[in-house]
Amino acid sequence: MAGVSLYLSIITFNVNGFHSPMKRYRVAEWLKGKQGPTICCLLELHLTVKDKHRLKVKGQRFLEA
Repeated sequence: MAGVSLYLSIITFNVNGFHSPMKRYRVAEWLKGKQGPTICCLLELHLTVKDKHRLKVKGQRFLEA
């Protein structure tokens, strides 16, 4: 495949809690940006199952560990 480059980026964020709307907004904007990673691992979210809706980012798919 001439002229095709494959790019894979993996990043981990230790967000130390995800209850702050500003923190969620900044992470979501970064994920949607041009330099957003292919795979992003969010560590230490401290969310309960009922807070799962806070992880929704348009165009992104989340897997649970």
